[in-house]
Parts: sequence; C-alpha cells; structure tokens
Amino acid sequence: FQALAELHERVPPFPREDAMKIIEGEFERPVSQVFSYISDEPVASASFGQVYQGRTFDGALVAIKVQRPNLLPSVLRDIYILRLGLSFVRKVAKRRSNISLYADELGKGFVDELDYNIEADNATKFLDTHSKYSFVMVPKVLKQLTRKRVLTMEWVAGENPRELLSLAKGISGSIAQLSEKQKLDAKARLLDLVNKGVEASLVQLLETGLLHADPHPGNLRYTPDGRVGFLDFGLLCEMEKKHSRAMLSSIVHIVNGDWASLVYDLIEMDVVPPRTNLRRVTMDLEDTLGEVTYEGGIPDIKFSRV
Repeated sequence: FQALAELHERVPPFPREDAMKIIEGEFERPVSQVFSYISDEPVASASFGQVYQGRTFDGALVAIKVQRPNLLPSVLRDIYILRLGLSFVRKVAKRRSNISLYADELGKGFVDELDYNIEADNATKFLDTHSKYSFVMVPKVLKQLTRKRVLTMEWVAGENPRELLSLAKGISGSIAQLSEKQKLDAKARLLDLVNKGVEASLVQLLETGLLHADPHPGNLRYTPDGRVGFLDFGLLCEMEKKHSRAMLSSIVHIVNGDWASLVYDLIEMDVVPPRTNLRRVTMDLEDTLGEVTYEGGIPDIKFSRV
C-alpha cells in the first residue's frame, strides 16, 4: 500500500510552460489576466494532472489543477489495450460473461475525469451533502475560474496522513530532531484524523450515500482546526439505501463467517447476477474461507480473499 501511495503521489510533473499554455487556451487570455499569482513549481503531480498554488485578484489562496497535455488519446489507447487483454483472458479462461465490459465501465469513468467541469459539479455536490458535518472539510469550487482542463478550488491547508505518520516516528524533512512532545502531538493528530476519517466514511456509507471513491492519503488532509479535509472529486459513488444496508450487513456476516447470509447481501448489492447457482457460491465461500479464526478476540479476516 505504501509503495502504491508513493507511486501515485510522485508522478513526474510536466513542464510549467505547458501548464500555462493550457490555462491560456482554456480562458482565451494571458495567465496574468486570470490569476494574480501562480507558484513556479506544482505542489502535487498525479497521472491526470498537477496542482499549483495560486491567488485570485481578490487575494484568495487557491489550488489550480491543470490537466496533462494530450491526455485523451493516451487514455483511449490504454482502455483499448485493456479491452483486448480482457477479451484474450475471457477466451483462455472460457468465461461466458463478457469481462471486456469492465474496461468499458473503467473507460467511461476515466473519460469523465478528463472534464474538470464534471469534477467541479461533483465537489459542489459533495460539499452540499456533507456541509452539516462539522468534522468534514470540503473546499469550495470557483466556477468562474474553472474550465474543462483547469479546475480552481479553495486552498486546503493541512497535513496529509503520510506526513503525520513520519512526524509521529520522529522523521521530518525540515527539523533535524523532533522532541518527544512534537512526536506525541503528531501521534495525537494522526489518531484524531483516523477517528474522524472512519466516522466520515461511515457517514458517507450509511447516511448520505454519497462516497468519495478515491480516498488515498494524497487526497486527505488534517486541517489546523482539526477537521478531515477531502481533495480530488473526479470519482464519486452514489449508493442506494438498500446497498448501504446490505454492505453493513455483509461486514457482520463476513466477521461471523455466515457465508450463506453473505450471498444474499451480495444479491442485495447487485453483485451476484440473476440465475446464479446460490448454493454453489455459498459452498465455494465455505471451501475457500472455512471457519473464522480469532486472534486475541479479534476475527482474522482476509477481506481480499472474500
């Protein structure tokens, strides 16, 4: 997980001059007429774009997300290759179901992510839905400074989970040696972030039904006022009430090793297709997972195997 997180957050940036050309192209005027300030280097770089810190002409500090150049052809090529690969796997494995459809669904999500107007709408919807929860922070979108390949949002100050974890271990890039108090304070902030992160996840799953679908460490912040801040709204997931209840029920049944009931939870979540041999699925779960064992009173469950 740590290696994947580092890979996700350390994508090499593309040249600043390319980013400025994209901003000028989207707004059809010089960058100096759009923002009063843009940082020389990106503060974050990912596979689809990179983020600069900037200021508006009224002095507001903002995050400016700029899409990578020529991204659409690359995404379409990769989805096409994935579709060919899945078709080959289907033939080799002699699968009846058309698993190439997974590539189509993935491709639709990726293409939607390339339109930052959609992400802006997602962020606004997520903010409106969760604004009543005082421990959740969602940045506001500046619609007048947002286009298809440029997204401008309120700047979120704070520490990400990996920074807090390093500080708790006494590792800091700016301080030679952290005191015990500094390490304890970092541990307390990290624990508070974890608790509020879990609570925010349960709120999304069980109350609002609107889930942030990409909550990796780079997309989370622990703000100075002790809230959990969410970033990057390219992917949201809306859950029906019956799906939320079934997912909660499935966790209970997995922990208890009640595989027959778990199958019916999967049906409620629309995971198991019609005309499936339910007895066979139940037997496969029992054969693969067997009895649930406990270590120190805690069930030892490998959810990836489930």
